[in-house]
Amino acid sequence: MFPRIAWICLGWFLLGCTVHEAPSQTPTYTFESTDPKGKYKIVLEEDGQSVWAYAMLAEPEKLQFVGFLCSTHPPVKNETNILSYMESGQAPPLLEAFANPFSHIPDIAQRQVEIDWADKYAMIRIDGQPYLIMNFAKQTAYSRALAQDGPYGHAWMD
Repeated sequence: MFPRIAWICLGWFLLGCTVHEAPSQTPTYTFESTDPKGKYKIVLEEDGQSVWAYAMLAEPEKLQFVGFLCSTHPPVKNETNILSYMESGQAPPLLEAFANPFSHIPDIAQRQVEIDWADKYAMIRIDGQPYLIMNFAKQTAYSRALAQDGPYGHAWMD
């Protein structure tokens, strides 16, 4: 269910607004946290290539927006490589054009992941380093793992 939004955005970008059904995959990494007031929940899920953060209302459970946390595989050089993944029903990897030194974390399950909650946003940290801000007021995520805005989401610029 969750990766569908990410797939739709990527499909629109790469295939000229053609939407592909997201493949059914069992995530290899998941993490979940609810804010202290019980209003919001963030679910982290790895889709075989990347880790996505899903911002949700806690009750009733409803998806609000999605943020890119990191890539678990090395980025690929061109869009042709991404199309081959999608055609075979696999989650596509991150393109090099959107990658930076924070993008690739192959061992996310061995890292310390924390979510710091505030009134209208949450900050996701990996090994103490801020990686993703989930702004609930604007329903937008800003990722340190992205070099630029694009189909994966918004880059976090200091």
